[in-house]
Amino acid sequence: MKKRISIFCSIVVLALPLLYAKNAKDSLLAISYTAPRDTNYVSTLFILAGEYATSNADSTIWYAKEIYRLSDSLKYKNGIGRSHFMMGLSCYVRGMEDSAMAWFQRTLDVFNETHDPDGLALAYHNIGRLYTRRGELSKAKQYVGIALDLRKKHSSPGAVLSSISMLGLIAGEEKDLRKEEEYYREALTIAQSIRPFSRAGIGMAETNLAWVELKKKNYSRADQHFQHALQMYREMRDINGVVEVLLGLSRIAIEGKNYTAAIQYSKQALDHSYRTINPDGIVKGTEIITEAYERIGDYKNALKYHRINSAQQDSINRMFARKEYVNALSRFETEQKESRIIILEQENRLQSMQRNLLIGFIVLAVAGSAAFVIRYKEIQKIETARQAEAMQREFSALLLAQQEQERKRISSELHDSLGQNLLIIKNMIDLGIQTKQPVKKLKDQLSELSEIASRSIEETRTIASELHPYQLNRMGLTKALNAMMRNLEQSTKLKLTYSIDAVEGLFSKETEAHIYRIVQESVNNVLKHAQASTLDIIVKRSSGLFSVSVMDNGKGFTVHTVRSKESLVGGFGLFGMNERALIIGGSLKVQSEIGKGTIVALLLPA
Repeated sequence: MKKRISIFCSIVVLALPLLYAKNAKDSLLAISYTAPRDTNYVSTLFILAGEYATSNADSTIWYAKEIYRLSDSLKYKNGIGRSHFMMGLSCYVRGMEDSAMAWFQRTLDVFNETHDPDGLALAYHNIGRLYTRRGELSKAKQYVGIALDLRKKHSSPGAVLSSISMLGLIAGEEKDLRKEEEYYREALTIAQSIRPFSRAGIGMAETNLAWVELKKKNYSRADQHFQHALQMYREMRDINGVVEVLLGLSRIAIEGKNYTAAIQYSKQALDHSYRTINPDGIVKGTEIITEAYERIGDYKNALKYHRINSAQQDSINRMFARKEYVNALSRFETEQKESRIIILEQENRLQSMQRNLLIGFIVLAVAGSAAFVIRYKEIQKIETARQAEAMQREFSALLLAQQEQERKRISSELHDSLGQNLLIIKNMIDLGIQTKQPVKKLKDQLSELSEIASRSIEETRTIASELHPYQLNRMGLTKALNAMMRNLEQSTKLKLTYSIDAVEGLFSKETEAHIYRIVQESVNNVLKHAQASTLDIIVKRSSGLFSVSVMDNGKGFTVHTVRSKESLVGGFGLFGMNERALIIGGSLKVQSEIGKGTIVALLLPA
């Protein structure tokens, strides 16, 4: 619900007149191809950018840059402010909160300069929205309140509706049901007053009021609001809205112990969610169906839908992890591009300075000035390159830390959630024992469920260990590496020899994690690519030096080719291992030749 409110609040101001157009985006695109390049064209691009805001970040960024380019050529500051806003909205959607805040502040600065009340309200509203996401509700209420005051004086009813709905969301986060209901009722009144009335606004307000009544356990009123919302969403053909209402109705049915109705509503929501690829709807629908079947004692169907729910949640977790990784990689590439741009800009400024100085020095006939200019340029280039390199290393450290934190989070979630799943299976076994069934059939069912439970426990331990080995936190680096070796001996046909010195107390937990990942990546490379029959691993501490050597007799490779830019396109590989080594103050050496195996050596002061 919160996600839908947030998305609604962000784009309703941009495209309210387009809500009833059959294909508004295509119409705007057609207009944009033929329209003169003036301030009206900038407004068209702004609406188009809003249309893509939640579905295609790259398109939003492209339109934002185009708005800036045209507005700058027209000396149209309000257009520049809109460009900054769209960049901020794109960052917000991708979870880049610090960047989003910076862009929204720039938006605020521009519209303060131009005294544009609509632009100011837009900036204040979205800064408040960002504070809501961060949980800073006092600041959120302050900024959205300013936006509402401005919009009541200067903006359309749709814009006022957006800010009031946002205040309702904030009140809900503060657990203030009275204020939450007041805001949503005011939003409903405004939506009904718009001509033609806003189906989207009415549907959202009715849905929000239904959830408020549900919290208050007023199930009859909640049902009425949901039915009104369902009518609006069906008229709009808003499938996601229909799904949310059906899930709300199924929750009312659960609370009223009408489990058959709850299953029917949830299955309808599930059908819509599958057709529109709505993962959130699938998860919530299967949760309610599982609960309903469990309450009526149909454990077979409860287990069936519980498995679907677990599979979907795993898929969402993997999708979230991939998205975080892609976003981090995108930020990394952006930093690199910005560093190169800084270097080019400084070089251009220096070249311009050199030309100006050269002309002045020729006029003054000062022959020694040329040497000063050249020396100055060299120093600036070195300093610029050093700063760019430092920025890149800092970001690499942040990227790797984020990956490690994500692995820990997923590991913890798998441990907790699958443990709960197994508890459900155990309870089902206990309940199955109490039912009157033939003994043989009952034993077969219990045996099957017990097998599933044992297999699930083993899978949990394996997955959790691969993501972030518990030995590393509980017992330290030495035992974690030994555990890795034992697993290798049991799971591969490699002839493995290893020697691992005790290294407890030498390094911080973060450094130990980097060392473990370097060894793990080296071993994985051998298993995946080397086609080796033997593997030797030595972890040694001596004379103030810590070293790790991973040696195989595999097919080998050409080191400089693998490290080249073209080869890195497919993955993080040696580059990631090398970055980890640099972060912890060590060095990574890779020695390999075709047909002569590979040696990977990590050296680190101890």
